[in-house]
Amino acid sequence: MIEILNRYTGAVLYSSASAQTIAEAVHEAAAKGARLVDASLDGASLVGARLVDASLVGARLDDASLDGARLDRASLDDASLVGARLVGASLDDASLVGARLDRASLDDASLDGASLVGHEIRAILQIGGSRNWIVASACEGVVHVGIGCHQRTLAKWLATYEEIGPDNSYTPAQVAEYGEHLRYIERWAAAL
Repeated sequence: MIEILNRYTGAVLYSSASAQTIAEAVHEAAAKGARLVDASLDGASLVGARLVDASLVGARLDDASLDGARLDRASLDDASLVGARLVGASLDDASLVGARLDRASLDDASLDGASLVGHEIRAILQIGGSRNWIVASACEGVVHVGIGCHQRTLAKWLATYEEIGPDNSYTPAQVAEYGEHLRYIERWAAAL
């Protein structure tokens, strides 16, 4: 028997007597329309999983493997996907409002029509810095940037990175490096 638990309370959200893996249990739950709100799925192997229209609001999928997964129209609002692998995943029309994507690998992922921070994503860019990953998303004229656990608009980052870096133990060289990354993001966004 495989159980999917609530990450806060430990309560059973879904139980499968027939599934042999967590991936099978999640797929079964999604196929039955089960709501996996606040599900604890850290490190789960969900490679190639078909989770179209799945309800994973607030789910914790840190370091999960979702390569090639189908998450079209899935609800991932406030989900944590820190360090998750989503290589080649399809997240078309998915809702990712408030989702944490720090260090998530989105190479070749499809995000057509996906919504992040309440707006439709126009483009997404991921940069591996020397200390933390940077994830930038262009949404209806506003560029949102996540560096480590900090989320801000690009304009706010450009105005404050020189103060934020040292406050978070970045060396002067790292502050300069991340300033260059932010200016690159600015040029990238202007070219869209």
